[in-house]
Amino acid sequence: MANAIYPKAKQTLLDPGNSTSGALDLNTNTIKIRMVGATTVYNAAHQYLSDLAGSAIGTDQVLTSPTVVSGVFDAADPVWTAVASGSTVTALVIYRNGTLASNSDLICWFDTDPSGNLISLMTNGGDVDWRFDANGIFQL
Repeated sequence: MANAIYPKAKQTLLDPGNSTSGALDLNTNTIKIRMVGATTVYNAAHQYLSDLAGSAIGTDQVLTSPTVVSGVFDAADPVWTAVASGSTVTALVIYRNGTLASNSDLICWFDTDPSGNLISLMTNGGDVDWRFDANGIFQL
């Protein structure tokens, strides 16, 4: 699978009145990012974080300094501190944090880095710094 915006997130962005979770506002909602391993796979039918139950590697991070300019979503590069060793990160998932995993909307999936290489990062007890593409996280 290549990087993708989840279809349900696209629908919510384009038609917020039809969302059971309300409008998706990338500037004001709490947007988080999760590292996942190879047992978690992209599925276009997934809608909520609960569809990825038990998938987290490290602690999900809040994306800070979010911006939406000319249809491009961006935020500060996240840092996970002291991630336990022994896991292999193969993808990142961005989602809107809700009150429960069952109402936390999945937004996008990344399994390649900004250079187009598949993500395969072994955790070693240290920090994990992720650098988003210089042109933004994604654009519509």
